Amino acid sequence: MSDANQLSSSLKGIPRGLTLFGLVGTGKSNKQIACAMNLTYATAKNYVHILMDRLNMTRTEIIYVVASSEAKAGGLNAEYLPVSTSGIDPATW
Repeated sequence: MSDANQLSSSLKGIPRGLTLFGLVGTGKSNKQIACAMNLTYATAKNYVHILMDRLNMTRTEIIYVVASSEAKAGGLNAEYLPVSTSGIDPATW
C-alpha cells in the first residue's frame, strides 16, 4: 500500500481529515483550525487529538512531514528544514 493510501485510510472516520491534516501540517493552532473549518474550539481540539493518535505522530512531526513534502515539490528550500529525531523519513510520504 502506498504512503498516500496509508494516510488516507488512517484519516477515515475523521471529518474532513485531509483538510485537518493540512491545517495542522502548516502550523495552525486549534483556534485557527476551528475558524477555518467552522467548528467549535473543543471539536477542533478533539479532531486534532484523534488525528495525532491515529497517525501516532506529534504536531511537530506532522508539520515536518508536510514541510518536507512541500520542499520536494519545490515549495520550500529543503536545506533549511530541521532534522527529524523521531525516525520519520519524509521521503517515504
